[in-house]
Amino acid sequence: MGDQHSHSHSHAHSQHGSLSSAKDEHDLNMWKGLVAALGLVFFFFTEKCLTLVGEWRKKRQRRKKVGTV
Repeated sequence: MGDQHSHSHSHAHSQHGSLSSAKDEHDLNMWKGLVAALGLVFFFFTEKCLTLVGEWRKKRQRRKKVGTV
């Protein structure tokens, strides 16, 4: 029980009591969410571009094979 009490006690003192710090925490979480969302969008478009480049190269190679035969 002593360990649990000290753990709860440390959390009670570490929580932010002022409105300003709650707003700062909210803003920080909003930025984290924005960065995560932008990361997903970046990954999506990067994957699409790589797929398009791969398909373009395959088509180009097929044309060269057909043209040389």
